[in-house]
Amino acid sequence: MAKMSDADWKRTKYFSPSEAWGDPALMERETVFLLDGVREIVGHPIIIHCGYERRPNRPTSRHNDGSAVDFHICGEDYRGAVELVEGAIEGLGVADRVGLGIYPHWNHPGFHLDTRGWCARWGAVNRNGKQTYVSYNEALIYII
Repeated sequence: MAKMSDADWKRTKYFSPSEAWGDPALMERETVFLLDGVREIVGHPIIIHCGYERRPNRPTSRHNDGSAVDFHICGEDYRGAVELVEGAIEGLGVADRVGLGIYPHWNHPGFHLDTRGWCARWGAVNRNGKQTYVSYNEALIYII
């Protein structure tokens, strides 16, 4: 996969390399442009939490190669934001090729989105003060 170039960053409509991407030059082009498309569809600002980030204790993390981004959506309650993101990835025709995690217990409830090439869905919730990974449907219970 191709990494973001200066020319690519100039072609994004909603994002810039000055956001919390980690090293913006190590972000995968497909991931950044996917998020740009999601932002277009959801119609609300998106705040980046992290993109590229070396995670030596988690060698399979998509953040290690810049093909993942964690973010939250401003101006929408979390349930509405989940529906918007789900609709956006469906509308963009990528739902069967991306990983989507929902994190309702973050300080700003948010998402993990990656361009892994196949469909994956999960959630993470706080149990006894510890983040615990659960099924997507179980995590949805926490946002009702």
